[in-house]
Amino acid sequence: MDSCWFNKFKSKDKMHSSKHKETAGIAKERSKPPTTEEAPSNVTKQKVEAAKQYIENHYKKQMKDLQERKER
Repeated sequence: MDSCWFNKFKSKDKMHSSKHKETAGIAKERSKPPTTEEAPSNVTKQKVEAAKQYIENHYKKQMKDLQERKER
């Protein structure tokens, strides 16, 4: 399932700063990974993936239940 919908949860500060960088003509720097932040550990990646799966499954279940109610 496509997770583009998750982009709307980004903080407004990050979105604002990225827009500022684009207008300043520094769009190439934005594509580089942040050097000051540590890379997420494997445990963190697993937790994120599990949370993503949970959210997607919950969403699919709700949509299925909604469709069943409409059909009644």
